[in-house]
Amino acid sequence: MTQAQHTTGYRNKPIWIQVLATLLILAPFGNLIGTFWAMDLPITNPESWTYWVRYVPVRVWALNILLFVSGWALLKVRTWTHLLATGTLLCVLIYNIITFQSLMLLGPITLGIFILASGVMLGLLYSKDFRKPYFQPRLRWWETHPRYKARLSIVLKDLPQAKEYLGEILDISRSGTLIQLDSANDSELQVGEEHHLILPNKLELNAQIVRRTPEGYGFEFMRNSWSTRSDLKKFIRDLSSDPTRYLR
Repeated sequence: MTQAQHTTGYRNKPIWIQVLATLLILAPFGNLIGTFWAMDLPITNPESWTYWVRYVPVRVWALNILLFVSGWALLKVRTWTHLLATGTLLCVLIYNIITFQSLMLLGPITLGIFILASGVMLGLLYSKDFRKPYFQPRLRWWETHPRYKARLSIVLKDLPQAKEYLGEILDISRSGTLIQLDSANDSELQVGEEHHLILPNKLELNAQIVRRTPEGYGFEFMRNSWSTRSDLKKFIRDLSSDPTRYLR
């Protein structure tokens, strides 16, 4: 039997994510200023900007736009945003190496800074600690909604079978709820089933059973309209300010 590993999550978004994302967002502007400096072009001269428009290849524009977009995407902390940023930096690094001879016009110092910066950021992205929250959603505690304890009545409607079950909310958040059914109906529901839940304020929600615990059934709210989610948010806000508001 292997011992379970305890994984520490992040209550707030790690600062290194924000730092690296900011660097990616600012990278195109750094490339612009670095080019002006290396080519001895005054940044206040309109002709200097004409150089960028007329002589900089489209692929360089595309890479700089990707760097900017990757920085914003990296703040979302999703697997695809990490892959996007990694792929973009890899393309930038490869481009700098392949076009080494032509980029030497910028000077060895400027070119060295470009290559070193893209290599360092790529290494940071690939590091184990940086990748964790991107590939392990359970570590992103800053995205979880607060759960509120409650002892409120609730009705479950099984539409295909035209059945209704009575139960009690044990806790609830904007993403789901834990419900204890009356003992007479406790063995009839299965994980994976979808039901309509009617809250004490008559709000009806679509939800799916995602787990069963000794206390009851864990439901995840899903496929609800924007207005329904807004009403749920208001219900929870009222509940947090006055826990006795909806007591049966």
